Amino acid sequence: MDDSLKVQIFSRKLIKPSNPTPSHLRSFKLSLFDQLAPPLYVHILFYYLLDEDHNRAENDERFAQMQKSLSRVLSKYYPLAGRFLKDELLIDCADQGVEYFEAHVNGELVEFLQEGPEIELLNKFLPWNPPPSPYLATSPLVAVQINKFECGGVVVGIQISHFIVDASSMMTFLKEWANSCTSPTEMYPVLSPNYNDHFVSIFPARTLSGPKPRPPADYPAKIVTQRFLLDETIIEKIMEGAALSCSKCNFHPSRVVVALALIWRALLGVCLAKHGHFRDSIVAIAMNLRGKTALTISEPNYGNFWTSVIVPLEAKKAKIQLQELMILLDNRIKSTSEKLATASPEDISSMLIDSRREIIEKRYLSVGIDVYVCTSWCRFPIHEVDFGWGKPHWVSHASKAIEAIGLVDAKKGEGLEAWVSLKEEDMIEFKRALEVLVPVPK
Repeated sequence: MDDSLKVQIFSRKLIKPSNPTPSHLRSFKLSLFDQLAPPLYVHILFYYLLDEDHNRAENDERFAQMQKSLSRVLSKYYPLAGRFLKDELLIDCADQGVEYFEAHVNGELVEFLQEGPEIELLNKFLPWNPPPSPYLATSPLVAVQINKFECGGVVVGIQISHFIVDASSMMTFLKEWANSCTSPTEMYPVLSPNYNDHFVSIFPARTLSGPKPRPPADYPAKIVTQRFLLDETIIEKIMEGAALSCSKCNFHPSRVVVALALIWRALLGVCLAKHGHFRDSIVAIAMNLRGKTALTISEPNYGNFWTSVIVPLEAKKAKIQLQELMILLDNRIKSTSEKLATASPEDISSMLIDSRREIIEKRYLSVGIDVYVCTSWCRFPIHEVDFGWGKPHWVSHASKAIEAIGLVDAKKGEGLEAWVSLKEEDMIEFKRALEVLVPVPK
C-alpha cells in the first residue's frame, strides 16, 4: 500500500475565532523564551481507527463539529489565529485564521499501520510539506489537516509555530480543542489559557547579539528519520541494574535518561566508525521549566517556557560505559533543576541565553564536535487526545529535515519510541550500533 498511498486535498479554508478578538488584545507580545524558540513548526499526528461504535454518518457530524469547536476554542487561544511580526517580536491578533485542510486517502488505515509505514510517507498527512517560513507575516501560525481514509479511519495532522508554543502549551491547546469536540457547547466551558503579561514583563524579548544559526558545511545533506521502539521490560531491566550496581549513591535513572544514554552510546559508535576516532560531543536536552522555578508569579500555561540542559563529553572519555553515561546525564539534569529552584529571573534569562548560544556555536560554528539535540514528550498526555473517536490508536512524529532526537511514550506501557533524524549515511551505522546495545523491534 505504501507505494500507492494517495492523499488528495479536497478542501482548504481558514478557520477564524467564533468571537472577534477585542482591539485591546490585538498585539500579543512575545517573551524572551518565545524569541529564542527554534524557527520551525512543531508537528504531531493522531491516528483513529473506525470501530463498530461509529459509522460514516457520525464521522461527517464529527468533522463538522471539529471545525466549529476549533473556531470556538480559538476565541480563547486567539494568538494562534494571528500572524507573527518579526521586527516587532509580537503576534498581530487580527483573527487572520488557522489554515484547515481536508483530504481523502485511499486504502485502509489499519492495513497502512500494520505494514509499518515508511516514515517519509507520514509527512503526507501534514498540512505543509515543507512548511512555510515561520518568519513571514503571511504565514499562519497553525495548520490542521484531516485525513479521511476510505475505511473511515482518520489521521489528524497538526503543525504549530514554535514561536507561540512548546510541547506543554501545544498539548494544553489540543486538549481543549478535543474536549470541546466531545462535549456540548453549553456543557463545556473552554478554559482560558494563562497569557501572563507580568511574565512577559519579567522575561521580555530583547536585542541579542552573538552567533546565528547557519547551514552546516555539508548542506543540503539528506536527513532520514527512523523510529525505534525501546521495550519497557528492557528499560526497566537497565534501570534496576543501574540502581543495584550503584546502591550506595542512591542512583535511580529515569526512563528518559536510560533511553538517551542508549542513543548517545550508539551515536558515539557512529562517530568512531565515521572518523576513526572519538570526538567531543554534547547532548542538549529540552527541559520544561513549569514547576521547577522559584518565581512568585504564576507561570504561563501557554507560550514557551523551557531551556536546554547541556551535557558535554570529551573525546578522551568517550569509551565511557552505559551506566556512566546515565550518571552523567542524570547529574547534569538534577544540578540544572537545583539551580532553577533558587534562580532569579535574571539568572534564568542568562541560563536560557547561554544555552542557546552554546548550542549554536558548537553546532554551526565549531569543528570536530558533535551536537545532539533532544526533546522528550514523555509524560505529556498525547495518548488522551479524543476528538470523538476514542483515544488514538497511535500518535507519531513525522520525518524531519534537521538532525534531532525525539522521545515519546509508546501506547499502553510498551516502552519509549525514539524518533531519530540523522544524515542518511550515519543512520545505517546508528541502527547497527543500537542493535548491539539493545534488541530493537523491526
